[in-house]
Amino acid sequence: HMAPKTKRKLAAVLATDGVGELPVDTPVVLLRTQHQGILGVISGRDDADGLYEVRCTNGGLIFVDRASLLPRYEITIVALEAQPALNGCRGTIEGWDAERRRCKVHIASGRVLMLRPHNLLLPAEARVQVSGLVGNASAQHNGRLGKVVDYQDESGRYHVECAVDAGVATTNSSTILSLKRENTLVVLATKLRGSWVDHM
Repeated sequence: HMAPKTKRKLAAVLATDGVGELPVDTPVVLLRTQHQGILGVISGRDDADGLYEVRCTNGGLIFVDRASLLPRYEITIVALEAQPALNGCRGTIEGWDAERRRCKVHIASGRVLMLRPHNLLLPAEARVQVSGLVGNASAQHNGRLGKVVDYQDESGRYHVECAVDAGVATTNSSTILSLKRENTLVVLATKLRGSWVDHM
């Protein structure tokens, strides 16, 4: 149910920092709703139904699912071959083109660029979805949510902490994956049968 709710009681507003959850105070842009393009900040999350409470810059308060939110992370442009002079420039994620699978990024000069995920260096703590892994051992992680722990320049990979699936017998509640930039998305697909699936 994607329709934002204007009046409701929050069962529980989470101040906790779950591995795959967007924290309170994360700046976001709304996607896939009648409020598409509106900017806001996460002010809470309902633990009962998983909807995020977003305080919009226009003064409104709405409730939407995670797939309707794009975090407005500050990124660094990397590995851009067509315009190498832009490598190292900082920018802010402001939108997502699902058809072209590119992020809309505003840079300090005022320019707007449409960049592939592998051209974005995300900050530590950024929330991502694992995508595009192939092979039996790796593909099982596609669709998982996690957060960036750090980035290793030498290998060109993030360390991403992902929650371990419920029902898996383990002493740890999370696992660390080593992922290329192109295998991490800041935008999510829809929720299907209780798990996030990437079909964009």
